[in-house]
Amino acid sequence: MITASKLIPYLHKKYPELRNLPYKVLDSSWSYLVVIAGDKYVFRFPRREEVKKRLEKERKILPLLKGILPISIPDFIYTSDPSDDLVYVGYPMIKGEPLHAEKFRTLSSLEKGHLAQMLGKFLTVMHRFSHLDLLEKKNDTSQIKAEWERLYKLCSKAFPFMETQTRDWCKNLFERFLLNPENFRFKPQLIHGDLHGAHILYNTEDKKLSGIIDFEDMQVGDPAFDFMHLYITYGKEFVQSVIKYYQGTVDSTFNERIESFYGKTLNIWGILHSVETNNKEILNIYLKRLQSEIKNQ
Repeated sequence: MITASKLIPYLHKKYPELRNLPYKVLDSSWSYLVVIAGDKYVFRFPRREEVKKRLEKERKILPLLKGILPISIPDFIYTSDPSDDLVYVGYPMIKGEPLHAEKFRTLSSLEKGHLAQMLGKFLTVMHRFSHLDLLEKKNDTSQIKAEWERLYKLCSKAFPFMETQTRDWCKNLFERFLLNPENFRFKPQLIHGDLHGAHILYNTEDKKLSGIIDFEDMQVGDPAFDFMHLYITYGKEFVQSVIKYYQGTVDSTFNERIESFYGKTLNIWGILHSVETNNKEILNIYLKRLQSEIKNQ
């Protein structure tokens, strides 16, 4: 098993030129142990086998994206090989702070406008990526719909623990989405899959977007899904500003999917995870959050 105490000596041995840098280990991530070397380099060590597979996907795709995206992304200049004891990647730290909602609210209208423009350009290029053969390709939307049907079935396992109002809300949310064929007429594209504030880096000195990180959930999917966290964190008005600069296809239910389905699933993901891991404590936390969300609508 990978342990934090093992990582720094391991990196010292692998990269003697980095030995004199101060190191710190971050172990709060569910997927990775992260080592920061001298505030210059970030090393990520997968905690589990399935995470190693996702990292391999990043190793294939990110070098291709790096040359075409208008924004900095991780550049894996350090990487393990098959003979290494541990799987890892390392990249120069991208200067910037996570753009959480609190920080976003302090930006001026001009800064928000520039941010929207850059995110629109980023998503345009990413969604036009052509080498989908390098990923598990979903050739048509029926496969994506089937995945949402599977998630609905998984969510239904939590129904016995829900209040009637919450259960009915969940049923209506999924069934309204799944039964409308217009929701599945999009062309599947490469998406980031987890574009929330922690993965959007903002340079407060230059007052501009400095990078996008954590492509672990990168996949072929619905382009509208990449607007979900932008909608939840920054609001409808900002999402519409991003779409103004977005040159991908905006189909007839694009905005509806963001606002009426994806934008309402944040607590659902927590419920799904707790059901999959059989963690009733986490389940109760997300059920309470969802109940509160429904009552405040």
